Amino acid sequence: MNVLCNNNKCWLYYPDYENDSELCFDEVDLKVTFVSEKQEDHYTQRRFELTNLLTGEARPIIHWSDFDWPDHGAPSSPEPFLQLLCDVRHCGAFDSRFGAPILHCSAGIGRSGTFVLVDSILKMLAHTDNPNDISLIEVLAHIRTQRHGLIQTAEQLRFSYMAIVAGLKELDEMEQSEDLFDESDFDGSTESENEDDTKLSTSLENINYELKKRAELRKNNSHSLQTTNDAETSLRLRDERLKRNEGIKKKIDEMKAKLDEKPSSLPSSLFNNNNSSILTILMTKYRRHFFIGLIALVTGSVFLYKFVRINDRTH
Repeated sequence: MNVLCNNNKCWLYYPDYENDSELCFDEVDLKVTFVSEKQEDHYTQRRFELTNLLTGEARPIIHWSDFDWPDHGAPSSPEPFLQLLCDVRHCGAFDSRFGAPILHCSAGIGRSGTFVLVDSILKMLAHTDNPNDISLIEVLAHIRTQRHGLIQTAEQLRFSYMAIVAGLKELDEMEQSEDLFDESDFDGSTESENEDDTKLSTSLENINYELKKRAELRKNNSHSLQTTNDAETSLRLRDERLKRNEGIKKKIDEMKAKLDEKPSSLPSSLFNNNNSSILTILMTKYRRHFFIGLIALVTGSVFLYKFVRINDRTH
């Protein structure tokens, strides 16, 4: 867990050993226990133990903080930054077996962005046979597609170049790329500083312009794809509608044909003078008509009876 903050911009989320060695987060059932602290020249390294209070599972946490880095700015020299980077790498914070490290500052794009850019470029230079194919601007443009606004100022971009140049000389595994950059371009002299800042500002503008073009291209491609999908969807819906209409028309024709058919004569067995004639009616498809007629007959008889009684009383 790497923290590159100088100002007090967040709540203390780890135990301050001077006051308490443990800090509990009851809302999420976690406990942070202080283990050790080592004070370096430009930053502080702390070790904690993070415990899940529900399962008892615990894991070690290495934490760096209090790095001397001004907000919206850059350190005056890359050496302390590279010392921090080497310390972080040496502790295995970037080992995928231990999970991804957490890096944050204030907005998460200036100082954190510089850290990510420098580390990424140095890693790429250490694992390539052709360093000339690696472009810092291209790498930054790619990273910005994942985190908008990475590297806020020309000063931070300038520091990134300086840290990469110095890093190539200090990291043993990257000595073969030592002569890739011309250090005279980043000697920090006042005479060329304004010109360098102008070039770096232009580079940032070019990155922003390139990202804007890529975003517009993706938008146009997405719109074209959407238009194609809309056309295909319309055709599919039209075919489904035609098939559905054909099915409805077929059912209507079948119903008309049934209505036009003459009702078949009742079986002669229904008119035989035997005791099973009523039962035969009840067992055939005409039983519904029979019951309807019977109910109508009874209802009519009741109304007729009441009508006759009323007439008798009036007379």
